[in-house]
Amino acid sequence: MRTDTREDPSGALPRWMLCILLALFGAALLMERSSAQEPDATFKAIDNRKILLLHPYGQVGLVESGRFSSGNSCYIDDRHANLYDLIKGSFRRRCLWYRRLPGGRLKDGDGTLLYDDKAPERDQVNHMWWLANAAQAHYMRYHTYPGREQDLINACLPEHVFLKHSAPGIKLVLGSQTDKNRIERARNGLPWADEPAASPGQIHCLCATDGSFFMIRGFDRDGQPLTASPPGDHFFIELKQGRDLTAEHLMTFKDVCLPTSDWRQIRVQISDSGEVKSQVERWTMLISTVLWLCFAGSLAFLFKARTTKSVRVQVFSTIVFAISLLSTLVWYIFLYMR
Repeated sequence: MRTDTREDPSGALPRWMLCILLALFGAALLMERSSAQEPDATFKAIDNRKILLLHPYGQVGLVESGRFSSGNSCYIDDRHANLYDLIKGSFRRRCLWYRRLPGGRLKDGDGTLLYDDKAPERDQVNHMWWLANAAQAHYMRYHTYPGREQDLINACLPEHVFLKHSAPGIKLVLGSQTDKNRIERARNGLPWADEPAASPGQIHCLCATDGSFFMIRGFDRDGQPLTASPPGDHFFIELKQGRDLTAEHLMTFKDVCLPTSDWRQIRVQISDSGEVKSQVERWTMLISTVLWLCFAGSLAFLFKARTTKSVRVQVFSTIVFAISLLSTLVWYIFLYMR
């Protein structure tokens, strides 16, 4: 009696599953595990509602509108992406991606620019506040906001006399009191009516024709309107009938440091481009999808093997199912690890 030595075709699918699982874990082990450390630094949005504190040894603090979060950070060299550590624990933590720009700037996922203390935009926003104080002083004295650039400069405090030498960088526009879109246009970064073309580093002011309203906004080194912390908003100072409405609004967030409502720690990841973020998202989705497909396939194979009389096939299907289940559990534990 001749024994049939042909291989059971039902075992082909699980073997492919094993190969896929081994390839995935092999790729995870081969992911380069090195990243550069970001030096100790502080980055702030123009309105100071977003403050990123980078401390030594990878510790980080983030203040967003008076809410404080803590966690760790890493600087990612795009040429040697640390995908292993970037994927590890990504479900447990709130991952925040920042793009590093030249000249001491970071750009977050909302499009808000954060600047270090040496960025020229930090001095520029100080000039804007000093001009706001000058406009307020002019209003308190004459009950109207300055309608000419020279009147605004003359109202500056003596310690801000250097602004007189930068008068060419200050442009004042007389606007209609009935222009109800001026605030919305400033918030969206759009030009006012009759506003001159902006140049890098300039400060533009808008005064209502009756002198009861005054606005100030600036343009960064690229000639773009300065961004604010709320997503899509741009920064401007609004004065109305002797009140600094912008300062009053920002005072509600000053010196407030409440814990965030999100239970997860943050992970700040800084790179020179958005390529690493795309790689992490692709790898995470790919591995999760493949593992779930392998798990579903091994489960179907296990039920199919129960209908056969071959003990070898049943044992093999059980082993494949156990490996697939264990691999899926290990992967999600890996995503929740610290």
